[in-house]
Amino acid sequence: DMRNLGLAREVKPGQRTTGEAVVTFKVGGDRRKFIIDDPLIYESLTIAPAGSVEMLITEYAGIPARFLREMVTREPGFIIANMLRDSLSAFVTSGSSFTPIVDTAFGFVDGMEKLERSGVVGGYDYKNDPDNIGKFAQKILRDTNQVTDNRNFVIKYGTKLWDGLGSLTTKSDAATRNAVYNDVLARTGNEAEAHFQAMEVLNFGRRGSSPIVRTAASTIPFLNARIQGLDVLYRGLTGKSSANREFSRGQAAASAFARGGLLVGAT
Repeated sequence: DMRNLGLAREVKPGQRTTGEAVVTFKVGGDRRKFIIDDPLIYESLTIAPAGSVEMLITEYAGIPARFLREMVTREPGFIIANMLRDSLSAFVTSGSSFTPIVDTAFGFVDGMEKLERSGVVGGYDYKNDPDNIGKFAQKILRDTNQVTDNRNFVIKYGTKLWDGLGSLTTKSDAATRNAVYNDVLARTGNEAEAHFQAMEVLNFGRRGSSPIVRTAASTIPFLNARIQGLDVLYRGLTGKSSANREFSRGQAAASAFARGGLLVGAT
């Protein structure tokens, strides 16, 4: 696809590739090489290969962090606090025109299907992304009664309760994103822009290229969420990021400070 778009070139026999960003894979059993013209795309393709030290550390040292995150994010108090935080934070930093708390509540009722399909919503810190696709598929088959569920009563209904709380957490993450999505789509008619701004409420997919930081983020609970939250605040207050493209950078920054001042005054 990248070759067809003019973003990559296939390496010809005998061609020197010294200093080039080259990826190698097999097509129909034949080894083929391609030069990637954009170094950032190349980096994104080659980060943390399976079996690397980083992946092993993430998999095993990250177990306690994942356990704590799962326990915390399913707690009803966290679900409510998460919606309040997202609603007020996005009201200040996003530049989107929505009513905090109220539109977030409506967004919670809207559900998460449309944003889930585009990858904007995947649970808090993308916790819903399956590590084992086989187990994930088996779970779907059980939930839709397409295979016999032989688990005992406690495990069966305990799992349903656990998954139900997880679904509420995901809906709470989607609530404010829905409000931003609806506002941007209504103002611009641009669905891609609406999805992008909904993701930027707090983009858990941003991890950076440093293996040390990525490893730390996977082993320290909520570290990445805090880093991304501070980055969103910085970009909002400096006018670098706004869902309202009609604003200049100065206007976007002034809007963020005015809305922040409104919240400070109200409290």
